[in-house]
Amino acid sequence: MEPVSIPSYIDDPPHF
Repeated sequence: MEPVSIPSYIDDPPHF
């Protein structure tokens, strides 16, 4: 969806 570059991982941490 959205790139991890943006601070979106703060609210929704990326699942690797």
